[in-house]
Amino acid sequence: MRTVRVRTAARAERTHAQAAARPSVGALGGPRAEPAREAPQPLTAPGSTAASGPPTRARRGGTPRREVLRDALRGDRGQAAIEFTGMIPVILATLALMWQAALVGYAFSLAGNAADEAAHAAAVGGDCAAAAQRAMPGAFHADPSCGGGTGAVTTAEVKVEIPVFFPGFNIPIDVTGHGAAVREDQHGAS
Repeated sequence: MRTVRVRTAARAERTHAQAAARPSVGALGGPRAEPAREAPQPLTAPGSTAASGPPTRARRGGTPRREVLRDALRGDRGQAAIEFTGMIPVILATLALMWQAALVGYAFSLAGNAADEAAHAAAVGGDCAAAAQRAMPGAFHADPSCGGGTGAVTTAEVKVEIPVFFPGFNIPIDVTGHGAAVREDQHGAS
């Protein structure tokens, strides 16, 4: 495998050398005129003194220092970094809104679960409020109201405040969960 690579590299070098030695031919069969190329001049930063002296490329009557500054400002180096820096607040605001939406959804889920637990506790004759609070994580607080319903069904309603960014820092907006369960003493009698 190594031998093949060495042979291929040597063949590529020979082909390149042969192409460079061949005279270029123009459209009518004569030698093609190669355009004259100037060697690129090194640019120096404004205010620095280079060992080669000041830049020699001056155009439109500007001073060499202004030309260097003009060339530096005209390029697009660093453009991606500037655009990313400008987008950071938008990205962070989007992430914060998504996190807040997730917390609102979680509060709705907790309120519904706590209402179901409270309704079940009321259906078996237990403490509805204690069951609702047990169903909530530590940072959330449940405000249950139990005992509604007609006939063989008992209902419970649990209100939970929506947290802002972190559970425990709540805003005064409540989400409500509703739960219902069949009373055990009524179900067994039928």
